[in-house]
Amino acid sequence: MAALCLIIDFWLMSSTLEFYNPIYINPRHLIILVGPLSVLVAMGAKGWLKEPDWKIRISVLIALGVFVAFLLNDLKMGAYLTGMGMFYVFASENKFFKPVFVLLMIIPVVASFYFQVQTKNYSHFKNNFNQYVLATDSQIPIITNNFVYFSKEVLLGDLPYQPENLCQVSDWNKVMGQSPGEFKVFIYKYYRHAYPAEQEFITSLESWISSSTFQIVDEFEDEWIQTRTFRKKTVEGLLHSFLSPGSEYPVDIEADTEFIAESAIAACQ
Repeated sequence: MAALCLIIDFWLMSSTLEFYNPIYINPRHLIILVGPLSVLVAMGAKGWLKEPDWKIRISVLIALGVFVAFLLNDLKMGAYLTGMGMFYVFASENKFFKPVFVLLMIIPVVASFYFQVQTKNYSHFKNNFNQYVLATDSQIPIITNNFVYFSKEVLLGDLPYQPENLCQVSDWNKVMGQSPGEFKVFIYKYYRHAYPAEQEFITSLESWISSSTFQIVDEFEDEWIQTRTFRKKTVEGLLHSFLSPGSEYPVDIEADTEFIAESAIAACQ
């Protein structure tokens, strides 16, 4: 009951006391529940360990976790729970079970810390983001991740001013509605891990760009960030695109010498 009440309270709690603003339920936000739930498990351990069918109950719970992990395509978690479950069920009577089990619990914590540091590389992202914004003309829109946009006051707190040309990727169509001659895109790839839902907006933007009159004039990409600058094509650029054999709609123009000669005579007359 205590665990159930804790989960319900967490689900309905607000991120601020000024007004009701439900917490965005991202899987990583549930980590805060691990501590109090672990205490509840330890408090009830003496009771459920005395039950003759406790291994069956634990097996069912672990199997449920494995099912959910594979259902969400989380192969790493599915494999980890499968291995831990088999070890717990079949080796719990071994005298080395407890120290090995504790070690197996600690290893993922250390590995996840290293993974987070390598995936985020927060200092690299923040430094490049600040430099990118500072080096961009205030009239040129910069489209970036939604979660980056919402954190702009913290990320850009060291700048002498707060830029007004930042736009969230979900509003890219509003930016294009203003018919800019040039715009930039700054993508922090950490969204794939923390906010995968943003892929929908990025994909729709990419699709629009591919059929638009904008061309890429500058690009940088590494393991953590991707920046690109797009500029509207000039008339000469558009003609070149249509007349180029490699374009999507190439125009095959072949010189007709007879037609040119007749045209020249008519012009002279």
